[in-house]
Amino acid sequence: MQYEEVYKQMVRREKYLYERDRSHGLYYYKDETELYKLCPDLYDTEKREREAFGEECMREALRLALRDLSNLRPKWHSIVIDYYYGENVTQTALGRKYGVSHQTISRILIQALRILRNRAKMHLNRLLNE
Repeated sequence: MQYEEVYKQMVRREKYLYERDRSHGLYYYKDETELYKLCPDLYDTEKREREAFGEECMREALRLALRDLSNLRPKWHSIVIDYYYGENVTQTALGRKYGVSHQTISRILIQALRILRNRAKMHLNRLLNE
């Protein structure tokens, strides 16, 4: 009996709050989609913020992966930096610079990119889960 009274009071209170908020222009939504239907700009803004955060995390993950490569294989790191961030550098030119063939440069780049990809994934997962 006592629980039924408390329950009825709670239901009355909820109805009162709902009506009061509705009369003051506040709305209740079943889920996010209803809110986004009424405010499409809100969805676009949140989407842009998530994308910007994701891009920032990817840049940071790449920076950390490059640092790891620098610690693991300094020569590979300098080859990757020269090849991808240098101005129109060919594998043949890099081969001459480092005293190896362009096939060796190609193999180094493939292996270095594999390391970078794995390290970047690891760092990205860590950054997104923080």
